Amino acid sequence: MRVIAGLLLVLWIVLPVVPVLLWSVAVQWAAPAVLPPSYSLQSFSALAATDTVRAAGASSLLGVGVATVATPLGYLGALAIQRLPRVPARLVELTLLAPLAIPPFALVMGINVAFLRFYLLPSVGVVLVLAVTALPYTAFMFRSALATYDSRFEEVARSLRNLVANGPPCPGAPARWCNRPGILPRVPGGLGRLHRHAAYRRGAVADASHAAGVRCVGYRE
Repeated sequence: MRVIAGLLLVLWIVLPVVPVLLWSVAVQWAAPAVLPPSYSLQSFSALAATDTVRAAGASSLLGVGVATVATPLGYLGALAIQRLPRVPARLVELTLLAPLAIPPFALVMGINVAFLRFYLLPSVGVVLVLAVTALPYTAFMFRSALATYDSRFEEVARSLRNLVANGPPCPGAPARWCNRPGILPRVPGGLGRLHRHAAYRRGAVADASHAAGVRCVGYRE
């Protein structure tokens, strides 16, 4: 039954793409013909045109710029929603949703006036406008990811950093050992075992204490 459901899902995704692929190689395709009467690759040769390549490069650079701006801002917004008290978090959430509630034309015209006052370059202005419209999506994508994140790992990381800075890497470790801890937070079992095996082969002694899946390893000089 699962195989049948999987095949139906694949067909549901693939079938709408078939007419698009046929149109890309069809010279003309008019009803009531089920399939195109003639085929040609002329449309693909247009992809190598200078204007097409230039437009594709500009679009790629624009997408990279928008992602560079919207991704960290979206993460910070999601972090604020998760960690602030209820009322400030709600205000941040409404602020992030504002670009979706405002009509795009009004949003662009309002931002355009502000950009003209600051004498921003057109390319920079386009990146910022698109970043504003993309910010709600990046913020709530990170919010969904942070909902399953256990903040205790940050506490463990801070504790291990203090141990490395202030003393031996593990409780009970002799001071003559160097402070090079092996921190393995939520590492898959095979990789974790391989790391610990390599540590023992080098004469390391692993501390038996665990904190939220983190093992500290002290290497003997």
